[in-house]
Amino acid sequence: MLKKLTLPLLRNLSCEDAENCKNCIYCDNCIQLIDCTDCSDSGYSKELKHCRSATFSFKCVDCNNITHCKHCNDVNNSIYCNKGFMLESCGYCDGCQHLKNCSHCNKCYNCENCHFCYGSTRLSNKKYVWNNRQLTKSEFMRKYLLEK
Repeated sequence: MLKKLTLPLLRNLSCEDAENCKNCIYCDNCIQLIDCTDCSDSGYSKELKHCRSATFSFKCVDCNNITHCKHCNDVNNSIYCNKGFMLESCGYCDGCQHLKNCSHCNKCYNCENCHFCYGSTRLSNKKYVWNNRQLTKSEFMRKYLLEK
């Protein structure tokens, strides 16, 4: 004999203009959010908290104007970032903290205007740096491909 399965009620609490959202609380002007709290002008994302203008993102907190970000905290004006903390205007950064205007950086800390850096700290206006050591573009790409 089959047992009746009871599913949790998927509802929103105190949301305005929330279209196709599920289990959201205090979300405004959003579309297709799941399990989000206090978000606005966001869409197609899951498990956001206190985010504004977030799209296609997952498990982010206190972020503004982000797209395709995952596991980020206090990230602003950034795209395709993963496990970022306090990033500003960054793209394609992974596991970084305290970056500004950086792209394609991995495991970097406290850098500004840096691109294609790995495992580096306290850099400014640099490209192709590996563990704070300057490399040529081809050296960097070779190391990066071996690391992956």
